[in-house]
Amino acid sequence: MKSFWEKTVSLPLREPLRGNRRVDVAVIGAGMTGILTAWFLKQKGARVLVLESGRTGLGSTAHTTAKVTSQHGRIYEKLIRRFGPEVAGKYGELQEIALEAYEKLIREKGIDCHWERRPAYVYTRENPARLIREARAAAKLGLPACFTDRTELPFEVAGAVRFERQAQFHPLEFLKSMADEVEVCENTWVRGVQGRQIFTDRGTVIAGQTVMASHYPFQNCPGYFFLREYQKKSCLLALKGAGKMEGMYIGDEGDAYSFRSFQEFLFVGGEGSRTGKNPNGLSKLREAAGTWYPKSRVAAAWVNQDGVTVDGLPYVGRYSKKTPNLYVASGYGKWGMTNAMAAALLLSRELAGESWDYSGVFSPGRRIAPGAFGEWLSHAYESAVGLGTGLFFPKIGRKNAAYSGGKKCSHLGCKLTWNEEEGVYECPCHGSRFDKNGRRLSGPAPK
Repeated sequence: MKSFWEKTVSLPLREPLRGNRRVDVAVIGAGMTGILTAWFLKQKGARVLVLESGRTGLGSTAHTTAKVTSQHGRIYEKLIRRFGPEVAGKYGELQEIALEAYEKLIREKGIDCHWERRPAYVYTRENPARLIREARAAAKLGLPACFTDRTELPFEVAGAVRFERQAQFHPLEFLKSMADEVEVCENTWVRGVQGRQIFTDRGTVIAGQTVMASHYPFQNCPGYFFLREYQKKSCLLALKGAGKMEGMYIGDEGDAYSFRSFQEFLFVGGEGSRTGKNPNGLSKLREAAGTWYPKSRVAAAWVNQDGVTVDGLPYVGRYSKKTPNLYVASGYGKWGMTNAMAAALLLSRELAGESWDYSGVFSPGRRIAPGAFGEWLSHAYESAVGLGTGLFFPKIGRKNAAYSGGKKCSHLGCKLTWNEEEGVYECPCHGSRFDKNGRRLSGPAPK
């Protein structure tokens, strides 16, 4: 299923890696994080090469709602409780810095990517008390937040937190312009990283430093990100004839539907769940959208996956203490656009040896916060169940892979679920997806 963004922008094809190379920095993954990180490092004088297993920008970047905002749902009260006001404040400040960095690049380069400043909301149809507390917490941290009960939504709400002067854009229009200035090798599968060597199916790259910006970290040891991060899937529709909205919206938890306009289209998202747990999400979303906008028609339908950390902060920085030359950027939740820019700003400074007030805020080596221990236990339980049941089934990708019978993931061996609606196998443990013949579509599983 192609996203709306894929249908409206075509990126030029790049050649794969041709033999062995030696560079200052190798970036694995040509999504928004990878391209921006490579671009910033290039401005600092580094020789940078981006390695992409598929096509530039056609992973999570092409499937996002493309909201560029520091309003990330009801997050700031949680961050204050888990990490304290200093870390929570730096998280919010960094998102605002990322927003301004996008605008600066767009203006300086004259990029036509439909950049628009819009207010952003998180709403609830139930008790507004939590959002009132969230508005107060965010405002106390210096963010442009206030509580309101006025929205443009097609149903009544009990209240919402409004953030002023946020933004939205066309992500592939922006990425296409930025990627033109970066060397990218497409259709080049990275099999593993060992020290300064990056092994691919096209040759070996020797890099002084390596950044893994592949959405979900695929190298299990060291790092052990599979114990600390899982993936959630969301469904999205682009509707024509549904009217327009000035604001961008996301619901709080149980009623977490997303809304934003683009030209004559209205994007509606929702039915979010852990990957593999909601196989009929698109059908349910179509039904909800048909109720709210009965005269509209669906111009595009697609799904997206987001890496979710157990404590709510992304992982950006050194992969582990044992890998001094390997870095990672992952776990953005549902807020990949601002966090991609934030990660690129952080990594480009860290790799250049520059200190910054925000360095270390997203450190991958941090301990699990006490308030996130329950989330970690829930993830551990899901993984244990998947691993346990997967013991009895053949690995996906073998010659006997077919519709009938169970299969297990080629990543760690969790049992896959068959999604009839989309025609894919999905891993509830860590989010890998495969077609009916066992070909990997996304996730940390090997090719």
